[in-house]
Amino acid sequence: MSEGASSADQNIPAAGKFQEYQTRQIAIEDTLGNQYKTLNELWQKELSVEYAAKEKEDPTLKENYTGARVGGRDHWYAKQNEYWNAKPATIDGVTGGYGAHHEAEAEFSKQVFAKFKD
Repeated sequence: MSEGASSADQNIPAAGKFQEYQTRQIAIEDTLGNQYKTLNELWQKELSVEYAAKEKEDPTLKENYTGARVGGRDHWYAKQNEYWNAKPATIDGVTGGYGAHHEAEAEFSKQVFAKFKD
């Protein structure tokens, strides 16, 4: 069993891939320009209440981070609700203003997506 995975996770076929993806060494940058080496690092720093407490004890941990932490899963989802509640319940609201499209653009997208079908 991989480190950090519960026995229940092992019963889910995609759990192993998910664990692998979270720990893969990749360069991630958030919208504020903060850089992370893995998805786990991003989520630990954004959501972990324990990590926020460590930062209070050791301010050097926050030296290379811009902006406020989300600070927990409940707050994360509350911020998402706040964001989406401020958007109109329209195609433009959901797509960020990209609700209108040109026929040629739609046809090209259809061809691209067709390549990914089984």
